[in-house]
Amino acid sequence: MFASWCQPCIREFAHAPQSDDFFAENNIAKLYISADYDAIGIQQAFGLLRRHNMKGWFLSWYNPTDMQDKSNDFYMQMQQFSDAGGRKVPQYLIIDKTGNVVEYNAERPSNPDALKEQLSKYL
Repeated sequence: MFASWCQPCIREFAHAPQSDDFFAENNIAKLYISADYDAIGIQQAFGLLRRHNMKGWFLSWYNPTDMQDKSNDFYMQMQQFSDAGGRKVPQYLIIDKTGNVVEYNAERPSNPDALKEQLSKYL
């Protein structure tokens, strides 16, 4: 999770390419979840990802139409995470192939060896 205004988040973007080969070789997708709360922040967050040539998927926590499926398991896990004091940025999660969050405090891209070791446990 990141936000367009979060300087530590933006600094971590520079380290993300160090793990791109590992992600590709192990069929791991990157999901960038923006914690920005309005449409302008979401546009800025998406722009940051483009400028830094970040590979992966983009998801916004903000939902202006409130059409999110509140019965969705992933949405429920993220809401529980937020209610428990989560949604701090930068925040790195590991989500398994079935959509369950298995690590709420994953290693940062700036620590690529530890991140790869942590991810390897779930392959």
